[in-house]
Amino acid sequence: MHLRALSKSNTLRILAALVAFSLLAAPTSGMAHEGIHPTFQKAANAPLQSSIQISQDVTQKAAKAGRDAYNAVLQPYAKISPDAAKLVAQKQFPGTTVMDVGLHAVHNNLVYLVLLTKDNTRYLVVVDAGNEKILSTREMPLKRHLPPRHIW
Repeated sequence: MHLRALSKSNTLRILAALVAFSLLAAPTSGMAHEGIHPTFQKAANAPLQSSIQISQDVTQKAAKAGRDAYNAVLQPYAKISPDAAKLVAQKQFPGTTVMDVGLHAVHNNLVYLVLLTKDNTRYLVVVDAGNEKILSTREMPLKRHLPPRHIW
């Protein structure tokens, strides 16, 4: 299924979710207040306070909705399933537990990013979404990394 095959209402929903996700996932480095774009800060560098406050759980659900919409657009182009990517990654690192698997376009290359864990180590495995080939791996000690902010 290509993007053209989506109904107009589904296309609009996907685009709206992607826009919402991109706003939530905007980079925060170098900002006076993490998570607040410099354009939206008060003159005294105090973060904005709106009349409606939402929980971190709601923010995580919105991010997941954006991710799901992103995957819905990319999934028709993948030739392997997320489960196949998990199996390939776990063969590379036996005895690990899959924390997450997601379809991503990295420099216009369609890949699955598989996050594994075992003991005090995380492993990131990049799997080609077309032929199951492992393109890259990275080992990351858990104590040196913060837990994921949302389900990714």
